[in-house]
Amino acid sequence: MNDDALPFENILIIANPKSRRHGDKKAGKLREKLLVSLPEIETDIFTTKGPDHARTLAYLEAKNSSNLLIISASGDGTYNEVVNGIKKADRETGRNTIAAVFKAGNANDHYRSLHRYSLDQLVEKVRSGLTREIDLLKLVAISENGTVFERFAHSYIGFGITAQGADYLNKHHPRNSITELKIVPFLLKNRKTFEMIDERGNYHKLDSLTFHNTRHMAKWLEISSNGNPADGLFEIITIDTSAKAYPTAAILRTGIQGAFFGLKEQPQAPSYSLDLVGDDSLVQLDGERMMLSADSHINISIIKAIYDLKIFLFKENKHLK
Repeated sequence: MNDDALPFENILIIANPKSRRHGDKKAGKLREKLLVSLPEIETDIFTTKGPDHARTLAYLEAKNSSNLLIISASGDGTYNEVVNGIKKADRETGRNTIAAVFKAGNANDHYRSLHRYSLDQLVEKVRSGLTREIDLLKLVAISENGTVFERFAHSYIGFGITAQGADYLNKHHPRNSITELKIVPFLLKNRKTFEMIDERGNYHKLDSLTFHNTRHMAKWLEISSNGNPADGLFEIITIDTSAKAYPTAAILRTGIQGAFFGLKEQPQAPSYSLDLVGDDSLVQLDGERMMLSADSHINISIIKAIYDLKIFLFKENKHLK
């Protein structure tokens, strides 16, 4: 990049004031640093007012601005909203809006898997404006009545225990270490299996099914040793205790292995289809959760994005839909 050229025309920091690690305060410090380092670039802070507000903010700013950087001072959930807002806007405008995350949440799985930079290092990355490739997960669900739901995820998509755990945390405040410890006995006692038919037509009743773009999940777990967020593949983790004599012990063993030793190589795929059967099912996309109706047909796929070591330029690759 030319030394006289500015990497961006505008910088927007989207902060979640309710995040566990004080996203609004971190956003203020980041803005101060950016204004000193890049005084020629207009840098603003928007704070979210509630669920899905970050998606709306990112969409409107990306739609109405060119050469924009959006930084999410948040955790995985708010960053998920930012990613989805950017994708919607860029499809409409044909532009490629860049986004970055600065940790201010609970798990910060995406940050821990791909970033781990300080405030000063982030500012330096913004100055560089360099990019390289990373993948995004894409979920498309088509209900029995033909309604189409589409959403992107930067780190993982999960059914079963994963989504139930996220639902528990969102209903129990404050989020702290004590609440997180309580989730383990709660899930072991109250977990609900979900029913599905895989793409080969086989029926399954599973405890958990997750699709991963990064190696970390739920703060402590390393879910695979072969994960690469730029290889056009995602890892698939299945927990099925239906044939186990002691299902609770089997789930605990998987959790302990992931937390202390990491899981071994996992199956990989560029896409995966399934049909939900039985009851409506919760799904978690990064830190966000939502309900999908029973009898929905679901496709999980990988799309390409352009990624700098710490900064993202989301750009769909037509060959990887």
